[in-house]
Amino acid sequence: MKICNKKGFTMVELLAVITIIAILGIIAVTSIAGILSNTEEEYYKEQESLMLIAGKNYFNDNLSKRPQDIGEEICVSLDTLYSNNYIGEVKNYDKKTCDKNIESSGVCAKKVSTKKYTYYSYLECAGTEYIEQTAEPPTITITQKPLQVSAEDSTTHTLKYNIKDESNKIVSYRYIIYYTSQAYNPDESTYEITVDSGWKQVNNSTSLNETVDLKSLKPGYYKVKIQAYNDKGKLGEILSNVIQVSYFYTDESIDYTITPEPKYVSSSPTINWYNSDVILTIPNQTKNEIDTFDVVITQYDLSLSLAERQGVEIVNMTHLRPNKGPYTYTIPKVTNKVYRYQIIIKYASQLLQQAGQYTSVTFSIDGKAPICNTTINPTGWTNQNVTYTGTCDDEEGSGCKSATITSTKTSDTSASQPFCTYTSVGAIFDNVGNMKICSAVCYKKDSVAPTTPVITNPYSGTTQTSRYNITATSSDTLSKIAKWQYRKTSGTWTNIANSARDNLTFKVPTTGSYRLYLRACDNAGNCSSIASTAIAVE
Repeated sequence: MKICNKKGFTMVELLAVITIIAILGIIAVTSIAGILSNTEEEYYKEQESLMLIAGKNYFNDNLSKRPQDIGEEICVSLDTLYSNNYIGEVKNYDKKTCDKNIESSGVCAKKVSTKKYTYYSYLECAGTEYIEQTAEPPTITITQKPLQVSAEDSTTHTLKYNIKDESNKIVSYRYIIYYTSQAYNPDESTYEITVDSGWKQVNNSTSLNETVDLKSLKPGYYKVKIQAYNDKGKLGEILSNVIQVSYFYTDESIDYTITPEPKYVSSSPTINWYNSDVILTIPNQTKNEIDTFDVVITQYDLSLSLAERQGVEIVNMTHLRPNKGPYTYTIPKVTNKVYRYQIIIKYASQLLQQAGQYTSVTFSIDGKAPICNTTINPTGWTNQNVTYTGTCDDEEGSGCKSATITSTKTSDTSASQPFCTYTSVGAIFDNVGNMKICSAVCYKKDSVAPTTPVITNPYSGTTQTSRYNITATSSDTLSKIAKWQYRKTSGTWTNIANSARDNLTFKVPTTGSYRLYLRACDNAGNCSSIASTAIAVE
C-alpha cells in the first residue's frame, strides 16, 4: 500500500489569491462603468444629430418659417418635429420619453448671409443638456482710423478695416455709419443711422480687407460700426472712434468777406479773434454754375464746459440766389461773453456730381475782460518796500497779453490813514484789448522808528535797598509800538512781556549798580534810539 502525502494551500497563498481577484474586479467594474458612460454620452449626441437632421428638413419644407433677415434666429420645438412626423419619439438612456417643450429641446436656424443658414440642436433630457457651439466670432480690426476728414489730405477720406477668422469661414459683413450734428463732445444718444451698407455675402473667406468711403458724408461727427458673421453663426463687431468730417473745398465757391480785420490770431489752434461786431458780406456772384446756396451761422458759448457747449443757430438762410446779392449779416459783440462762431456756406453746382460743396469759417468774438488776481509781498506791517503782482487769467477768451504785471511801493503809509493805504497794481489786457483794472489792495509800510524813549527814574543817583519801578514813554504814528526791550551795560536785548503800549512801567530787573538801556520797537520791525538810566540797588 502506497501512502499519498497531499498538501493544501497555506493561508498566505489564499490571501494573495483573494487580493488579486479583488483588484481584477475593481478594474473590471471601472472599465465597464466607463464604457457605459461613454455609451450614454454618445447616445445623447446621436439623438441631437437626429434632431438636427429633422430640423433642417422641417425648415427646408417650410421656407416661410425660416429666418428672413440676416442675424435673425428662429427655433422649432421637438414637439413640433414629432407631431409633424419629422422624427420619432426621443427617449432618454433609460427609455423614458424626453420633454418636447421648446425651452427644453428643439432645433434653431440662424440666417448669416443672403443665402446661408446655420443650424444647431439642443436636448435637455434626464439631466443631459446640449452644450452650445464654442466657435469664436470673426476678429475685426480698423487699420486706418481717421480722426478728421478734410480736403487737405485725400488719404483721410476712407476708413480701412480687416475681417479675419482663421478657424471658420466668413460668410457676410456690413458697415453702419452713425451721424450727429453736435460740434462739441457729441452725446452718443443723439447718433442716428445715416448709411447702412446692407449685408454683403462672402464665399467662405478667412480674411477680408475693406474700406468705407467718407467723402460723400455731409459735415458733422460720425462713428462707424462694422459687423461680420462666420459660418457658425457667430457675430463679430467693432465701433470706431469719433470721426469729424470737415468741408471739401473746390475751385468753385461762394465769394465772401469778413470785416474788420481780426484783432489777434492765435497760433494753436489758429483762431481769428475779434473784440467788435463782425460783418459777413456775400457779394453778387457771377458764377452761373452755382445754383443756390445756404448760410448757417452757429454760436457756441465758451464759458460753458465742453459737455454743455451746444451750438445755437443764430442765422439759417436757405436757397439764396447767387445773383441776387449782396447779402450782409452782422454778428454782434456781446458784453461780458466770449462766443465762438462757425459760418457754413453750402452751395449746389450743376457741374458737380456731388449735390453740394461747403465753405466753413471759424472765429471768436471776445467781449469779456480778463480776470486779475492781485497779491502783495510782504503782507502786514513791514519796513521794506512792498511789491504788488497782478496775475492775468483769460482762459476762456483770447488770452492775456502779459501773464503778470508788478508795481513796487517805496513810500511809507500815509499818516492820514494810519492802518493802511489802498492802491492798485494797474491794468491787465487780453490779446484783443479788453482791459481790467486790478483790485486795490491795502499795503502797510512804516520805515520810521518810534520816538526816543523818555525815562523817569525816581531814585536816580541814589542807592535803594530793593528793586523799584521806573517809567518810560515813546510813541509811533503808523504801525504803533509792539514791544519794549531792555539790556544792561552789554549783552543781548530782552523782550519785556505785555509791553505793547506807549507808556511803560517797568521794575528794574536785578540788584547791583549798572546802567539800564531801553528801546521801543513798532509792528513794522523798527526800533527807537536807545535811552538809559543809572540803577543802584543793594
